[in-house]
Amino acid sequence: MTIRRPMRMCVHCDRFTTTPVLVSQVHSGSGAGINVYACPECAPLCPRMPDALDLLVTGRNNQVLATRAGQEAVDL
Repeated sequence: MTIRRPMRMCVHCDRFTTTPVLVSQVHSGSGAGINVYACPECAPLCPRMPDALDLLVTGRNNQVLATRAGQEAVDL
């Protein structure tokens, strides 16, 4: 019996890889979230995403959202 290896598409270079690296998890309040993968070569290039629960505790959620939008963080 042959072992089937997982195949995922890299979020950075859009190529398929049989050695995926989990780089992020997208949480959803209305259903199942998704995992985001990269190939081993592109994984170091992907920014490390903070955990959703850490954002709630530290209050950094507005900083992360502003950084993603390319804006300066504003305290609410």
